[in-house]
Amino acid sequence: MNIGKFYIPRYDLECFRDILICTGLNLDIKKITFPSANIEIMAKILGTADLLGQIADRFYLEKLISLFHEFEEGKVPGFESELDLFRKTINFYKSARERFENDLGNVNRYMVNHFRDRWNIEKNIYDEAIEKNINYLKYILKSNFKSLHDCLRRNTVTTQ
Repeated sequence: MNIGKFYIPRYDLECFRDILICTGLNLDIKKITFPSANIEIMAKILGTADLLGQIADRFYLEKLISLFHEFEEGKVPGFESELDLFRKTINFYKSARERFENDLGNVNRYMVNHFRDRWNIEKNIYDEAIEKNINYLKYILKSNFKSLHDCLRRNTVTTQ
């Protein structure tokens, strides 16, 4: 396939597809027959990075409000309110952890090595950010805030 000045062989395009589809949350990765072990590990790394990046995002909780409104507009069933989505996010987090371990080869364990080699940090700062988000989410759910917007650390979100 010719893309501008680049030529990409069909085999590579099929590998890209196998790699990219591993970012889908409803995909059973175990049912995919990867063309090679290298493609499989790249797919699992990308799937892990995508999920880690979302949940560790500093604006993760604020983005949940926007996500609820996208779901509402798209008539996606399963969420009755912003608060309902927040409650269900606790289970999503648990399923994400299971996905890391069971479907994505637990490659997230290498983040400590990455941060050590890159910045001489002996910890996984993604895990720390995720724990902060989830702990604050639990705090929000236990508290009696009149509005979710009042309890978020950052009251505005730029999604560009």
